[in-house]
Amino acid sequence: PDNMRWFARVVNFLPDPAKPLVCLPCGSAAKTREKFGKKMISQGLGHQLMSAVTREPRFERVILSEPCTIIPYALEGQHPDYNLPPQDLSIQSERIFINQLALWLARVKLAQPDRRFVYFIGGIHHFFILHFANEAAGRPFHLVREIPARGVRDYAEAAKRFHDTILATEASGQAPAQAPASLTSLVQGRGRYTHRKFWHAVLLEALDGEDVARSVEPVTSRAQAREGFADLYPTKEETRA
Repeated sequence: PDNMRWFARVVNFLPDPAKPLVCLPCGSAAKTREKFGKKMISQGLGHQLMSAVTREPRFERVILSEPCTIIPYALEGQHPDYNLPPQDLSIQSERIFINQLALWLARVKLAQPDRRFVYFIGGIHHFFILHFANEAAGRPFHLVREIPARGVRDYAEAAKRFHDTILATEASGQAPAQAPASLTSLVQGRGRYTHRKFWHAVLLEALDGEDVARSVEPVTSRAQAREGFADLYPTKEETRA
């Protein structure tokens, strides 16, 4: 109920029309509860490493989050606290995430018809959430993305590059060339990724027409979740490197 009340509020949130809209992934920020009394994603490791983007006041920064859908940086701290391990997510819940995000994107486009681009930096899972939400909304925006090849290990350098990409794109009005992102390769990959069952369901629907959108099957097993997150979050030594 708290999450639904939150979405009923933020679905009306509109980014500053003068700022580029940058979507960011949620992440593991459990340690921030001790200091802030709730999970504060902006203070977690991933967002700190992406400080070139996440600490840029000229950008409108919005976190993509299960189960809150979006947490604008401007409203962070007002959102309900949550702890939602991947194995507690279902295929149906991920579909709801996409549909609610699509509704918000459509509202932004309706209110700001001159906005052409939405930017994303982070892991490929949340990029595809954003991609399918944009498709469901009728493709109102051109998505410009930066997906660091080694996950959080590359976040700092990738964020510096992407900061410049965002400003250059806004100045020129021309999107940079991007290699296609492969959902099939994502599903077939090992490690690092923990929502394979959901994306398998997406591929089944696209290729075979099978209706699995209402499935309450977990998107991952506990073993897969442990495997994936062990690879997603580096050790202190790896971060220093």
